Amino acid sequence: MTIVIYLQNQSLKNNVNDYRTAVIEERQKELKDAVLITKHVIDNMIAKGNNEQDTIKEIEALLNPLRFADNNAGYFFIYTIEGINVVHPLNSAIQGTDQIAAIDANGTTLYSSFNSII
Repeated sequence: MTIVIYLQNQSLKNNVNDYRTAVIEERQKELKDAVLITKHVIDNMIAKGNNEQDTIKEIEALLNPLRFADNNAGYFFIYTIEGINVVHPLNSAIQGTDQIAAIDANGTTLYSSFNSII
């Protein structure tokens, strides 16, 4: 009987782990799709050839209200590869500033984050 219970527990743990992995992979795919769609829209805005400031304002107007995730906590922001913030819906005060040495809540610098994305 002990062996049967042990095997059932192991099976349950494996099922939970498999489900968790599947959910994470699906969320990552959804986020990737959202980023690719948003990038395509922004690329089209840039391709219009308007001046840079007008384009940035247009991109801000697009991104500022966009939210994702179940609790709407996710949002889009843009940094240059040099770490200059271009658009940040939650903190417009940092727009146009060098954030390369900024540290997030986990103690990770933006530069480290950029390197992990690139």
